[in-house]
Amino acid sequence: MRWFPMLLLLGFTSGAVAAPIPKEVKIAGDAQRILGTWQSEFLSTNGADQQPDASTKFRFEADGKCVRLYGPRDSHDPDSEFTLDTGSSPRRMKWLHGTHKTEWRCLYELDGDSLKIAFINAGGEMPPKIEPGPNATIYYLKRIKE
Repeated sequence: MRWFPMLLLLGFTSGAVAAPIPKEVKIAGDAQRILGTWQSEFLSTNGADQQPDASTKFRFEADGKCVRLYGPRDSHDPDSEFTLDTGSSPRRMKWLHGTHKTEWRCLYELDGDSLKIAFINAGGEMPPKIEPGPNATIYYLKRIKE
């Protein structure tokens, strides 16, 4: 008789121990994943493939700034500002460039350590996907591990 409460207690505790413990997985959104420095690997301008300057880099910062770095001493263009539209398909980026904050409409694809940014020419139609064409300059970038 006194074994019954012990078996009951053992049954409850072993069931609790054996049950899988759910793990919380946090996947950061694009606004977090884009942060850091990216190296240009390839460039397509108006449908023509080009080799970019190997020293061209983009640094995306948490305050919405992006700096284009180039040259051996990482000289840079005036700070640009960016905002992401993750709800659109394909995903869009608004890019405000230079001191006059000239607006560029962009598409982007972010896949792990690869980033494509298509700058659409002013007056050009937004394409349904990122691919070389007459109205876009596409940067193919790889993340620089810091």
